[in-house]
Amino acid sequence: MMSLYDYTGKKDENGMGLKVHAYSILRKQPFKQRELDLPTYKGKVFLYTREFLHEFFEVNKIENEFLTLYNYLGKASGKELGRVVCIEAVKLGELIKEIPISNPKYEGNVHAYRREFLDKYFKNN
Repeated sequence: MMSLYDYTGKKDENGMGLKVHAYSILRKQPFKQRELDLPTYKGKVFLYTREFLHEFFEVNKIENEFLTLYNYLGKASGKELGRVVCIEAVKLGELIKEIPISNPKYEGNVHAYRREFLDKYFKNN
């Protein structure tokens, strides 16, 4: 098992460690903790398998392939469809991103999903 630093060769930036850990919980991946007492860092770090970290970075490599329902459908989807899609994504362990939006009709965060997930969801429903 290895830390995020061991895998990337650099310290945690922009909360990446929190994202990795949240993804590990979502994917039910085993992890361990190690206590560090270094001049530059004192505290606990999480340890994951190399395969899991590779999966995390592969999934997150396709940033531009995440779409909101509005972008995918070309129109507003409404709260009910948004709720149903979100529930299915959570059930399947899909990575969900939150994107802040602001327009005359809505201001707040909306969910974005992988294109592959949306294609499969709307093909089957």
